[in-house]
Amino acid sequence: MDIVLNDLILAPDQLFAKPGITSWHRLEGDPTALDLAPGLEARLADPLWLIGRQWQLGELQGEDAGSPILTQLTGQTSRLFLQGTPPADHPADAIWEPHVEAEADAILAYATLSGEAGLDLERCLVAEGAASLIPGLRLAFPLTLPTADNEDFQQNLLRELWRDAAPDGADLLNRIRPLRDDQGQITALPAGFAAGEALYPAALRAVTQWLAEWDGVFVPPMATPTWDDRRLEYRFDIDTDTAHGRLLHVDGYADARLDWWAMDFGAPATGPFAEPRSVSAKRIPLPIRFAGMPADRYFEAEDTAVNLPATTGGPTSIATMLMLEYMLAASTDWFHIPLSLDYGHSFTLDQLTVTDTFGRTAVIPPAQSGKAKWSMFDLSLADDPQSSDNTFVLPAVTAQTLESDPIEEVAFFRDEMANIVWATERVTPGIGAAARPSRAESRVMLQTLDVTGLTDAAYLYRMQTPVPLNWHPMVAVPDPAAPLGTILFRRMALRRTLQDGRETDGQPKGLLLRGTDNRFEVAENEIPRSGIVLTRSFQMARTGDGRRLVWLGRTKRAGRGEGSSGLRFDALSPVEKG
Repeated sequence: MDIVLNDLILAPDQLFAKPGITSWHRLEGDPTALDLAPGLEARLADPLWLIGRQWQLGELQGEDAGSPILTQLTGQTSRLFLQGTPPADHPADAIWEPHVEAEADAILAYATLSGEAGLDLERCLVAEGAASLIPGLRLAFPLTLPTADNEDFQQNLLRELWRDAAPDGADLLNRIRPLRDDQGQITALPAGFAAGEALYPAALRAVTQWLAEWDGVFVPPMATPTWDDRRLEYRFDIDTDTAHGRLLHVDGYADARLDWWAMDFGAPATGPFAEPRSVSAKRIPLPIRFAGMPADRYFEAEDTAVNLPATTGGPTSIATMLMLEYMLAASTDWFHIPLSLDYGHSFTLDQLTVTDTFGRTAVIPPAQSGKAKWSMFDLSLADDPQSSDNTFVLPAVTAQTLESDPIEEVAFFRDEMANIVWATERVTPGIGAAARPSRAESRVMLQTLDVTGLTDAAYLYRMQTPVPLNWHPMVAVPDPAAPLGTILFRRMALRRTLQDGRETDGQPKGLLLRGTDNRFEVAENEIPRSGIVLTRSFQMARTGDGRRLVWLGRTKRAGRGEGSSGLRFDALSPVEKG
């Protein structure tokens, strides 16, 4: 600690300071030191230091200031729901993330899922006494298995195991769903499902039960797709059921975590409208404290859990400095008032009245209404980012999810040497598990050339060197719907010749690069120099009532920098002569 005098006189002809007439002295930490430990240790050489420190902080000064002991708050709460869907009465149906991220026909992600669905239908038929229909079912709806690479032993093994082992459940689901009535009962069997008059009722019961079970496995997607290929993010709106509310606009989120920071207030709500529900509560304000905080007063003995010298960081760590400032100087000025809200609701505070220990009451205005306009957890306006709405939003999101290994993964990165962006399929959907590129796909394909007659040739000229089969070029093209100079990266099909003379069409194996009508475009600013990695994976979460939610969604994360495909134009290579 340094003793600082509040008045120093430096004589022009002298190189030393003389103390002037001082009215008081002040003891404080050196603000220019980079090490925070000495000040936080508060070492004592004299017990009078504690009394002096109490005096500096005003602990010895008596004031007619009461402490808050009771608060009365009133406000309004409104229910929020995804735009285009009616407000859900069931808590599981009100969660946003599964419905926003869910993709249609998730059962088609693996061929084995379709086979398992077919086996479940056979079990239902056996339970209803219609096992004799199974052989004809397998012949009429054979399980479709994608072609696996000859070098992928696991995929080929699964292919042989599932061959003729079950009907195609995905095909049957698509054929049977349109035959369901308003009560969920199946009124007829699809064409090809041959059942005699005696077994027809049993087959209907089995199919009805089977369809209800499998439709309950995966979360259904929204009517309007929310995934934006150009942004590689989800974009959607959240509506409210009160006339005075505003839409919540989610301009982009793809990190598997939806929260208030991804939302902005947009246009006025579209309804259906309901009367806002009033909230009135009396609460006892509680001081904001957490484990490891120092005592409020300097003469108190600290708990052994408090170890301020162990604090890491320094003047460049803004979060650490704010936390220390709060703990050491402002902890007695902040209180919190507990208030329970339902998930998927917004809350607007109308009035807050505080009663102190002297019986006096004070009306606390919103913090953002003063000159400082301080706020926290407020959502800004989409058309005016500098302004915010005095409404708190508690989104209906999952607390925790279980995520499977990616069934598909694509890495986007810039290749500055070739002046192009590449989309590399690292993982693609397989028969029963994710299929990674085989050695034949990953290595560069070179067509064998006969150079026997080139006795005097020293170099071989190539217009273009080949690239691996799982690398897809993204070519820069102008965006016709945007201002001049706006660039898009569009996936182009790159035909390549294999060593055996076969040609490839250059189309991706997965869905991430398919786009709409096989046209995949990404905005230029969405692929930074660090690159990005896009994945598809199954996710599972449970609701408060124990219901299980399973869906197939997408996640975007940062890449690992630039890359090189080895693509060169007008290349010369030495001729290898046998």
